Amino acid sequence: VKVDLLLGSQTVELGVGREKHIFFEAEVISGENKGQRILARQINDTMYSVPIKDVEKGDRVMICYTPYGESENIWIFQEYDRSGPLMGVLALFIALLMIFGGKKGLPTLLSLVLTCGSIFYFFVPAILSGKNIYGTTIVVCIFIIAVTLILVNGFNFKSASAAAGCLGGLMVAGILFLISDHFLRLTGMI
Repeated sequence: VKVDLLLGSQTVELGVGREKHIFFEAEVISGENKGQRILARQINDTMYSVPIKDVEKGDRVMICYTPYGESENIWIFQEYDRSGPLMGVLALFIALLMIFGGKKGLPTLLSLVLTCGSIFYFFVPAILSGKNIYGTTIVVCIFIIAVTLILVNGFNFKSASAAAGCLGGLMVAGILFLISDHFLRLTGMI
């Protein structure tokens, strides 16, 4: 949403700190409620280690519809929308990659896209569906190594040597992980 109008704020004292509630009116700029004007609230808690900036007119923010108490449902500020600046950084990255990468810039960009695609469209869904994490990791790593080296350097002895080195490093890292996992009994809980 885009913040159009600040309606005021209220400070609520708590036992160990205080909350600042900032009320604002905003226009929904995407999604099924696009064009709708809504009332929302940002809650800033003094217990946060890094305080969140108060919303201002013109800010683009993400909000969530939340039941708040028995009779009141309200839109609550979640986070600032950073998609615009991030797209600018991405465009700058691509431009610099093309400038400094020269004729290898486009193949490098393509290998980066395929790498991200293999992680987000294959690896993460496979792990979440319960597939073997070790086997899935090995398959994705081999794919990334092959695609990156072939696209950037071509299919030659140099690429094959680099791929062998990468696979050797992957095997050593895997063996070290299995050994440390056995002795440290890692659970991921702490």
